[in-house]
Amino acid sequence: MTGIYIHIPFCEARCNYCNFVSQVGGDKKAYIDALVKEIDAMDAFHNGEADSVFFGGGTPSVIKPFYIAMVLDALKASMTILPNAEITLEANPGTVSLESLKEYRRLGINRLSFGLQSADDAELAVLGRIHTYEEFLSSYHLAREAGFDNINIDLIFGLPNQTPEGFKKTVETVVSLESAHMSVYALKLEEGTPMYGTYHGSAEMPAEDAEREMYHSAIAYLKEKGYAHYETSNFAKPGFECRHNLKYWTGETYIGYGAAAHGYSLTESGAVRTENTSDIDAYIRDMADGIHDAQTQTPLDFSDMRDEYIMLRLRLAEGIRFADFQARFGTDFETTYAEAIEKTTKAGLIEKNGLGITPTVKGFDLQNTLITEFL
Repeated sequence: MTGIYIHIPFCEARCNYCNFVSQVGGDKKAYIDALVKEIDAMDAFHNGEADSVFFGGGTPSVIKPFYIAMVLDALKASMTILPNAEITLEANPGTVSLESLKEYRRLGINRLSFGLQSADDAELAVLGRIHTYEEFLSSYHLAREAGFDNINIDLIFGLPNQTPEGFKKTVETVVSLESAHMSVYALKLEEGTPMYGTYHGSAEMPAEDAEREMYHSAIAYLKEKGYAHYETSNFAKPGFECRHNLKYWTGETYIGYGAAAHGYSLTESGAVRTENTSDIDAYIRDMADGIHDAQTQTPLDFSDMRDEYIMLRLRLAEGIRFADFQARFGTDFETTYAEAIEKTTKAGLIEKNGLGITPTVKGFDLQNTLITEFL
């Protein structure tokens, strides 16, 4: 079943840590028109079926619901969006109203993802967020009032001058809201961002052991409160795992529309990955001309697919299932990777059972080390 990703690159302000393709201002109508044209042009997927749609960004909630409706109408004209499809919209606190949230519900959006990042206003200021925790609370409760029961909340740990105790307080505060899903990410200082220039190599960044303590305490507390740790950074109440994001980690087909959007589809000889230009103006010009030259297509052979499968599956709590690997690649995983299995088991990075291998908390923690042993 196909997943659909829609990139909306507009923001009210650019956060200090962000290196995503986004911009403040810009011609929103021209961009949405280009999106609709791209969707219309994807003849290969007409009459297909999609069970997930994800509006990401950027901040999709800064554009008018009318534009979201235009995109959804275009999708429905080119393929079948199943009645039970998961349709997610990313939103920033302070950019939604009860009216807009009710309109999203009317349009069929049934999942929201709020970028909170911290419950501490001083930390939010360092990150360059334009909201306070109280403003987040207001937006969250409005979403509940509008009828959303599937809400994700994003948090970031490892912030400058953050302590394990401080992050634990944020987690405990936010978990009390009983959202359906939580995403907990480690801060990564990206070159070219304001935070990289200020904090790269700085003693204000938490030590590695303190950062690990933040991650471990979040895992333990969220599990205690009924959240399953189903992916490295993602936690869900039963039945609320993000269906769309699971497509990325399990190698299912997805189509990406918009500037910088990626897609992945299976072929007879392997798979093809697509990537649209990250130049927003070039994307709009490309679509206005009725062509799609600003897209890169990269073929993947079965060796590429196998390595990617291993890498992504080791992000999941389910890990790698021997039978599934055999069915996909015609190779016995236990035999082919016997040495790596033995080494990573002894190192406490994985556990092996009759069905396959699963990463431990230490394996999640040292994920790059774990994955490297199998590639």
